[in-house]
Amino acid sequence: MEQLNRGTTFLKAEGGYSHKDKEIVYCVVSPSELHTLKKLVESIDQEAFISVMDVNEAIGEGFTYKRPKKFKLL
Repeated sequence: MEQLNRGTTFLKAEGGYSHKDKEIVYCVVSPSELHTLKKLVESIDQEAFISVMDVNEAIGEGFTYKRPKKFKLL
């Protein structure tokens, strides 16, 4: 969170095979940040499972860019 300036969400889960409690860390990053995120996770947990998904749109703080307001001509 600190190094990438991104928020995270923690999801409670259960392993399908082991039935052990797990915690999933969900984080949306831009494509240019993905390499850095992978290196950070690897430095913390070499056995971490990482799933990468394409996102068509991310709306919210940190991902929306303010566009100039359009105005109507009368």
